[in-house]
Amino acid sequence: MAKEYDESDDNLNRLWKLILANKDIEKKYLKYSKSNAKFKGKPIKAMALAVFIDYKKELSAITENKSAKKLSSPIAWGWEYSYEDPAKIKGFNENKTVVGGFEAIRNCYKSVRKKKLSLRDGECILVDLRRLLGGSQYPVIWYNYLIESKNDRILLAEASEKSKQQIANEKKEEEKKKKTLLLAQKKDEEERKK
Repeated sequence: MAKEYDESDDNLNRLWKLILANKDIEKKYLKYSKSNAKFKGKPIKAMALAVFIDYKKELSAITENKSAKKLSSPIAWGWEYSYEDPAKIKGFNENKTVVGGFEAIRNCYKSVRKKKLSLRDGECILVDLRRLLGGSQYPVIWYNYLIESKNDRILLAEASEKSKQQIANEKKEEEKKKKTLLLAQKKDEEERKK
């Protein structure tokens, strides 16, 4: 069982950097995130990385040892890429990539089976999204998706709390309506008796 962990942006950045420092990921994923990199003869425009880890266990280890140099368990990973130029897609949001991460996660689980890892030891999560811009001053835009997903969980929790509050308010309204209806029924019965 995972010990307590700190899900701060600093710790998530540490975890992200440890994942990207994996030699296999450096050789087979990050090499394609350079400007003008080609895969199967075509330039890549966007890519995503999913990694099989025990998220809570790894964050616990980083919380305990801020100077950790590697992950505490072996990982499996998968990636996806796109040759599509996001700028040419009508209505496309400039801050996003054209990859959704589904293929990366699917490829990650294929790697888990290939390495014969137990599914009880973790899950494949989206870790990194990259968009390659070409010859500009900043040829690559990347997102630490661990931070993005934490922010999404916070928003969902807030929405859930609002829903709970709305449910409580609806119950109060229902009770008021029932009381009003009961009072009206009592008055009606009393008038009938007279």
